[in-house]
Amino acid sequence: MADEGECISIKLEYHYDIINDMVKNNKVIMGSSSIKVTFGGSVTFGMIIQLGIRYFVSAIHFKNLAIESEKSKEHEKYELYCINSVIMSYLALEAFINEFFMDAVLIKEELGKHFDKDTIELIASHSVTLLRSENTIEKYQYVLLLARKKAFVPGTLPYQAVDDLESLRNALIHFKPELDTDQKQHTKLEARLSGKFAFNPFLDGTGNPIFPSKCFSVGCAEWAIKSVSDFVNAFYDKLGIISVLEYHKDTIKNWT
Repeated sequence: MADEGECISIKLEYHYDIINDMVKNNKVIMGSSSIKVTFGGSVTFGMIIQLGIRYFVSAIHFKNLAIESEKSKEHEKYELYCINSVIMSYLALEAFINEFFMDAVLIKEELGKHFDKDTIELIASHSVTLLRSENTIEKYQYVLLLARKKAFVPGTLPYQAVDDLESLRNALIHFKPELDTDQKQHTKLEARLSGKFAFNPFLDGTGNPIFPSKCFSVGCAEWAIKSVSDFVNAFYDKLGIISVLEYHKDTIKNWT
């Protein structure tokens, strides 16, 4: 029994066997959340809602909408759905690592199944600082280094794919227009994306630039989703932990 004022953290897990029918019929987004319980004169519950899996299935959903809009020949909707899928894929990449840090702080017993106490404390002690970092991919690298695991090698897969995705995301979020006859930064991005996926079929044979035009395609959305999936799964594989995507495989399957 916890003493008065003592805080403990527990992990809530949703049971698919109990609400499987609801998930199938309504595509409910399931997940896990961390809550902190304080014992004293009153009981206080503090819950962390995780968005990573929501972003990831949103990316899949927008990709599926793009496929349907291609069949119905709705060009504008097609492009918008593809852009949203790319952005959601990157948001998932960032949310997954930020949620990992929060779990490292609040649910140390989970990591204790895989790492020694010193490693857990090391990761937890750096979590607040790393959460403030703006470089998403480097956050994953730092965790691997703190856990004494081999970091990803820049320039090789799956690191290079998410690095290219990050460049595309940055170009979208911090968009700086360029004349199609005088492109500089856009040309650099085109070099990164060329050969990665099939371009927008509605723009075949046009003189439109790859970015910000031809690159927004179902192929691009699928590449973004796969890039995040491969990288996140590889990250957890290096740590020797079940991937967050494996944990949510039933949810992902419902949206695929």
